[in-house]
Amino acid sequence: MDVQLADVKQVTFSLDGSKLMVVSSQSDPKKPQIQVIDPLMMKQVAIKGISNDDSKYVEAVFSPNGQMVLTGGSDGDLRAFNAETGGDIWRGKFHPKNLHRLCVSYKYCLIATSCHTASVWCPDE
Repeated sequence: MDVQLADVKQVTFSLDGSKLMVVSSQSDPKKPQIQVIDPLMMKQVAIKGISNDDSKYVEAVFSPNGQMVLTGGSDGDLRAFNAETGGDIWRGKFHPKNLHRLCVSYKYCLIATSCHTASVWCPDE
């Protein structure tokens, strides 16, 4: 399987290893910036609607159960997408500017984000 993404910046497996996420810094709106791949079933899902002004880096992580992809980027929004369909689940404006880093505590189900400040979030069920 060949993933057609230019300028790949990140590859990450879900916690259970069943999905692979590939993140690119390309800014062409006609091409997916994030692909979720099931390497065993040879299935690809494009995560659509990511804002990536001026080809700035987009952070992306899997949720603890691997069913969502959490993203943050140049618009300061934290977003969640369905990892199976690529569909938008929710969006929140948590930072006024670029969201530089995003990570998840798999043990305690916390999300940490940063722009010029760091924030820790405990999402609702």
